[in-house]
Amino acid sequence: MHHVKSVLPARGDRLGALRLTQRGARGANAQHPPLIAYRVIELALFGLFVSLAYKLDKLGILCLAVLALGIFKVPVRRQRIFSPLGSTAIAYVALALVTAFFVSAGAGIYRSGQFLVILCAAITTYSYAAALEKQRFDRLIMRLSIINFVMLIHVIIYHLYNGYFVTWKYLYDTKLVISTTILVVFYYEDVIRQRFGSASWLVTLVGLTAIVLMSGERKAYLLLAVTRRLDDQGGTRCFCCAASVNLPRSGTFEQLHR
Repeated sequence: MHHVKSVLPARGDRLGALRLTQRGARGANAQHPPLIAYRVIELALFGLFVSLAYKLDKLGILCLAVLALGIFKVPVRRQRIFSPLGSTAIAYVALALVTAFFVSAGAGIYRSGQFLVILCAAITTYSYAAALEKQRFDRLIMRLSIINFVMLIHVIIYHLYNGYFVTWKYLYDTKLVISTTILVVFYYEDVIRQRFGSASWLVTLVGLTAIVLMSGERKAYLLLAVTRRLDDQGGTRCFCCAASVNLPRSGTFEQLHR
């Protein structure tokens, strides 16, 4: 009588394969932050944007702290962060804060702590955005744009209702939204042209110019002039998109968004 050899792997082989699978899972978890970390970082970005516009100090501190702690959950790209441009920006912020030691030791320690928190939050934000593939990054920008336009509508209604037809600077620091609206509109220039035609882009640009002029925000005047000039020269979505275009799309978080 012939004996049929079992096709099942031996017990030792099964245990070895299980250990390898578990090690692989731990390695994947080390490279990919958990889904909850992605959600928290994104919500912190939204909350920080709103808190800056409406001077919500407690919310802003909380969101900044969350982003700073997020540096332990995102793949940090040291070469890009500490590039000549990045190093210059870091040095500028450091000079603005750490030099408080010239005033007093207490002020210097406090400002140095601020510098570290801001630096970690900025590194988290950049690394998180760089890890997103293009489609996911556009989705993030879309959500920020929706928040931006909701606040813009609030700014316009508030000032017109209270009789301020020009100079829209009486609602906390929401004048920030005027400048960010310029960046958002030029970011979607190609989309507007392709879907609705060049005439629609012209109408959008006229409306944007009217809002900026009525707001009385001088920084927005300069920003609009610069972006318009660069847009004419480059024929693309201008410098406001330069950072996002140059971000490496590694797709590290791709599976988390499915």
